[in-house]
Amino acid sequence: MKSRSGRYLILGAVVVLFFGFWSQYFLSTKLSPQEWAVKQLSISALSPDSVWDQEFLAQEPVMREKLVQFEKGELCKSLKELDNKKLTHQQMLGYLKEGGFACIERPLAANPSEHPLRYLKIDNTITQNLKDKGIAYQEICWDRRQPECAIRIKRDGFPLNRRSMPHSSKAVLRDGKGDPGSYQNEAFKVASHGQALPKGPSGKFGLRKCPYHKDKQSCDRWVDAIMEEAHPPLKEPMRTK
Repeated sequence: MKSRSGRYLILGAVVVLFFGFWSQYFLSTKLSPQEWAVKQLSISALSPDSVWDQEFLAQEPVMREKLVQFEKGELCKSLKELDNKKLTHQQMLGYLKEGGFACIERPLAANPSEHPLRYLKIDNTITQNLKDKGIAYQEICWDRRQPECAIRIKRDGFPLNRRSMPHSSKAVLRDGKGDPGSYQNEAFKVASHGQALPKGPSGKFGLRKCPYHKDKQSCDRWVDAIMEEAHPPLKEPMRTK
C-alpha cells in the first residue's frame, strides 16, 4: 500500500511539472511579445519566470548581490522612484538636481574605445573635430550619495544607431568609482517603472532564452520590447542646437 501511494506521489509530481511547463509554453505563445515582456518585467529579477537567466546570475555573484540590494531598496532607490518615461527633459533635470545628482555633458563618440575619438553629429555624420557644429551630446548624471546609480540622457538621440530618437536610460553601475558614462561599467539597466533588467539584448548580458523558441520574428519583438523599457523616449527633449 505504501509503495503504491509513493508511486502516486511521484506520478502526481511529474504531472504537475509537465502541466506547469506546458502552461508556461502555452501562455507565452498566446501572449504577444510585448505583453509577455511586460508580464516578465513585473516580477522579481531573481524569479525563474523573469527576463533574467538564473544560471547567468549564479555565475555572477556580485551582480546578483546588487540585484538583491536593489530590489530591497538598499541600492539606487532614487532610480526606482524616477519614472523617466513620464517626465519631460526639463522635469527630469529638475528631479535630479533636487535629488542630489551631479551631471556632466559629454559628446557622443562613435566608438569610445578608439583613439583618436570620432564624434557623432545630429545630421548622422561623423567628425574628428570637436569644434564642429551639430555634434550630438548626452548628459550623464549620478547620485552623489550612491555613485553606483546613474542615468544617461541622450538628448540628441543616438545618431547612426537604431535608437536615434532622444531617450534616457537608468543603470546600476559595477563600480561607483568608475566612469558613470561607460557602458562596460554598467551592471544592469532599470526600467522606467523601477524593475531591473539586463543592459543588453543577449545572453552575455544575462537575458534569458526567448520564450518563443524557434519563432524568430516573435523573439525579435520580445527582445525589442524589453530593450524599449530600458530606453524610454524623452518627452519634450531639449536638443543641442
